[in-house]
Parts: sequence; C-alpha cells; structure tokens
Amino acid sequence: PSNSSAPVPATGVTGATEVAAGGNHSCAITPSGVMCWGQNNYQQSGAAEGNVTTPTVVAGLTGATDLQLSTYRTCALVAEGAVQCFGYNNYVAELLGVGSQEEKVTTPTAVTGLTGVARFDTYASGTSATSCGLNAANQLWCWGTAGSGQLGNGEATSVKTAVAVVPDVNAL
Repeated sequence: PSNSSAPVPATGVTGATEVAAGGNHSCAITPSGVMCWGQNNYQQSGAAEGNVTTPTVVAGLTGATDLQLSTYRTCALVAEGAVQCFGYNNYVAELLGVGSQEEKVTTPTAVTGLTGVARFDTYASGTSATSCGLNAANQLWCWGTAGSGQLGNGEATSVKTAVAVVPDVNAL
C-alpha cells in the first residue's frame, strides 16, 4: 500500500542491523549491503532513475556501519571513518562535500577531507543541508550549508568540503 497506519514489511530486507528514514525514502544495512527504497528524484535511493519500489542494494556502497538520511540525500559511515554520500548536491553549494559541482551525485562518493569519523549526523530542510562528524581526536568536522550559523564556526559561508570547525570538543 502507498499509505499505511500499520507496519508494512520491506520486501527482501532481512538481517538488518540498522534502518534509517529520510523524507520519502528509507535504507537499511543488511548482510547483502545497504538497501534503499522509496522516492529517488535525486538518486537518494541509489538507483539510476525513477522511484525504487522494492528495497534494492546500492551499488558501490560497502562496509557501512551507520546511515544518515535527509529528504534528498543519503550518507553512510564506512571503513576507516570515511563518509560516503549521494543524492542532492546543489550545483553551486556542493552540499554533499564530495568535491563535485553537479546537481545530483548518483553514486556513493567520499566526503572530501574526512577520515577517522566515529559518528556523524546530517540535517536538511528543503534545499539546505548540513552534516557533521566527530573523530577519535574529538574534532568536529562539518560541511554544507552555513547561512544560519549551523556549522558552529562563526561563519555564514557554506563549505564544500569537510572542515574542522571545533578543534577539540572537550575544550568547549
């Protein structure tokens, strides 16, 4: 059913260790890999074109341990603390932090300058998006929209690659 007030099983998703939802799409980490389904207008569900009506493994995304989704994008924490994102990038703002100037990033792509992340989060509202990750040295790295000061570095300028906005979170 397209709308349901009761839980509906996601066909083919078994052994999931994490499930995340963002806007109108969802993803799960399974033994088969990351599987996504739902709206896909910016390739945020990992398919080439069209909405994904049944959970499908995202090609090129392996070793995911955490997922963060927002309305038009998907990001995953992978090996060695790297973050890979795909979906809406915004031509000029380069919201995904992957170093490319295109509207859509159609395959999982590493966030530029980011390694050793232990955990991360992402937030988006409309066409604005911000993500931050914390590494083992307690440095807070962020990328994306900063117009309302959400990067925490005192700047209103969005950043196109990950930058350390707080050098030591423990010192706050």
